[in-house]
Amino acid sequence: MAVEPEAKKIRVQLTEGIILGMGNPLLDISAAVDKDFLETYKKMVEKFNVEYIPGGATQNSIRVAQWLLGSDTKSTSFIGCVGKDEFGKILAEKAKEAGVHVNYLIHDKESTGTCAVCITGKHRSLGFFLTVSIESIVAVGKHAAEKNKTFIMNLSAPFLCQFYKKQMMEAMPYVDILFGNETEAGTFAKEQDFETEDLKEIALKICALPKVNQSRSRLVVITHGKEPAIVVKDGKVTEYPAVPIKEEEIVDTNGAGDAFVGGFLSQLAKGNSIAECVRCGHYAANYMIQQSGATLNHSPNFS
Repeated sequence: MAVEPEAKKIRVQLTEGIILGMGNPLLDISAAVDKDFLETYKKMVEKFNVEYIPGGATQNSIRVAQWLLGSDTKSTSFIGCVGKDEFGKILAEKAKEAGVHVNYLIHDKESTGTCAVCITGKHRSLGFFLTVSIESIVAVGKHAAEKNKTFIMNLSAPFLCQFYKKQMMEAMPYVDILFGNETEAGTFAKEQDFETEDLKEIALKICALPKVNQSRSRLVVITHGKEPAIVVKDGKVTEYPAVPIKEEEIVDTNGAGDAFVGGFLSQLAKGNSIAECVRCGHYAANYMIQQSGATLNHSPNFS
């Protein structure tokens, strides 16, 4: 993801397409099911009342950012590849309904990526762009560095840190802001031989990794569930408390991390402080886990 440089002392003017996301667009096909159905989940479209939700981690974050910025701002764009099929059409329609300007590459032979989200209780049983096109990520990273735009990446999943660490480290020199949760950060640290399990030390070490654009220092954000988020920049560690929520208010954890990133980006695009970015990230994640699926069913009331 790339956004315009962060304002230091004044709020920036929101411009059309100020936030661009690039990732694997997926159509989440979501349904509440029983445990036995997990063995035969492919039949969910015929058997259950499903909901179609534009998904994929980056696209989720972009949708949340647009939701918070307002549908009339035209602030977000997203690029990715879909198939020339019905699911691709549904995905484009749903994304546009959310106010996101999508410019999908339509493939004639490959089908649109779909994700069966089978909700049992409050948990889920679920591609990442890093696994298929590191060349594209590096190209965007180089462009961002040359044009002094902010390049943002998410660790996304422990297995990426482990099995795709070569690709991840190819992209890392271009990363201005890195997101991750405690599990992803722990796996990354182990694979990079950081010799520490302390999240603050891990964030500091990630900040110190080689970086191409020296006009700004790297910012690392590690979320930790209900524990405070850890933010490191310029050698300084800051913790920001999460928004408290009762267990009985949690409906579905799907998309919480993506929502945090989207909330953060919405305030970054406005030129607000890092503290305000994190506060909005926590608000968005808190909202998301009270919904079924990565859905945005109400108008935001973040203030």
